[in-house]
Amino acid sequence: MGSVTASSLGEEDSTYFVNAPTDGLDVFTVDVIIKGYKPGTSSTASENAHQFFETTLLAEQSGDSCVTAVKLLLPSKDGYVSRSDMVAFRLRGLDVEIHSFLTPRQLVKAVGNVGLTLYAAINNSIGAIVSTDPFCSPEHAITHLKQLELELKQRLALPWLLPDPIPYKRVALVGGLEEPQSLASIKAMGIGLIILDKPGNMFENNEGPFGHLREEFIPFNVSPDKHAPQRIVDALRDKQIDGIHTRYDIHHTNVAKANGILGLPTSDPEGYAIATDKFAARALEPNKNSAFRVQDVEELKSRLPTLALEYPLIVKPTTGRNSWGVLRCDNKEQLIEATAVAHDRLIGTTEDGDEIHSEVMIEPYVDGPEFDVDMRFLAFAVPRPRDPDHVCALHFILPEKGGILKSPDPGPELAKSAPELMKSIPLYYNEFEMGQYVPPPVSTNFLFMTRMAVESHKGRDGLLKIIRDIRREWTFVIEEE
Repeated sequence: MGSVTASSLGEEDSTYFVNAPTDGLDVFTVDVIIKGYKPGTSSTASENAHQFFETTLLAEQSGDSCVTAVKLLLPSKDGYVSRSDMVAFRLRGLDVEIHSFLTPRQLVKAVGNVGLTLYAAINNSIGAIVSTDPFCSPEHAITHLKQLELELKQRLALPWLLPDPIPYKRVALVGGLEEPQSLASIKAMGIGLIILDKPGNMFENNEGPFGHLREEFIPFNVSPDKHAPQRIVDALRDKQIDGIHTRYDIHHTNVAKANGILGLPTSDPEGYAIATDKFAARALEPNKNSAFRVQDVEELKSRLPTLALEYPLIVKPTTGRNSWGVLRCDNKEQLIEATAVAHDRLIGTTEDGDEIHSEVMIEPYVDGPEFDVDMRFLAFAVPRPRDPDHVCALHFILPEKGGILKSPDPGPELAKSAPELMKSIPLYYNEFEMGQYVPPPVSTNFLFMTRMAVESHKGRDGLLKIIRDIRREWTFVIEEE
């Protein structure tokens, strides 16, 4: 243990420990215990540890005996940063504040731990982990830092400082995914991102809360019609991209065709066409398949006299996501109604203004529970105890009534008005877009407005309070037809 020699702290203000490097970790740590200061909250990310100390850790003298525990991270090897948020990514769920001083693809140099002064540690730090609450004594802070060191050994034991330079890549995403956290990972890996989506998407505004996650936003007609591949090519031909991607089934085939036209890596478009069409996938096993397909309700009605149907049946769109539009039918009247529901949803508009709807698949009902089998890759599993105060839940926003949705995605506005509340929603998905019809909550084709993951670091009571706040703030405007 030694005395602090940094110019911003007196010797009586803090102590520090240099922890020995550990095999399998690309970093080692320096523990700092600061006395008499109250950490501040700065909305601006610090570029380096010196700035972090001055603007955050030493923002205000507390005048009491409480101490703050800080763990500085220093590289133990030379290497290029695979993703600049690696520490925060791997330590997600711990009740600590994590600050990174890295940039994507940055080259860092190893720092020796022998004879290391605190000033040198601060000067060479690539990140800092700070306790969220003060401790009443240095002994309690030391215990916390030792526990945190064990977490680091479990969670960061992977090679994330790479020996070779990481080439810059730029990719395009067709359909802006409403998951800022996912796109933040792309940025942290140093990948340039261009988003193609309809005007009004949450990533369009350069000055908005998510504009920094992409290099460029291109307003785009995302309708999955036959001209979509050429529209994608025309929008991206001069952008020097390395690949085009999408997360939406209705775009996979057209994106693959566009990649092929531009000579970019891709899988066979025909493979995507089968994989994203429920009826085409069923047709791969014709001897085990008694499903049939209709274009719309009119075709179904014309074929009904010639069909020998055994109820119950299942009706679903041939294209779509999750279980939207999947309905059970026990008679002809229900079959016609369900087919109308499955065909009804608008998935795009052609350049001539014609609406694009999904075809409909009808198949026998199979009794019994539906279940998923999830695989766990043991080679990459990290066994660790769960922080009892870190709790998560799935939360669903229900529509109050049916009608036309008149309001945009609530996420960007919440990120401005209540950023801390928005941070408690790592993932969310809105089922409807502005201008679409929302079925009433009493209808057979009822859908949630939003599905979201919510997390709290203050236990179950904290989680319930966050959910109450979300219910109050996450609102939609729906006008009855």
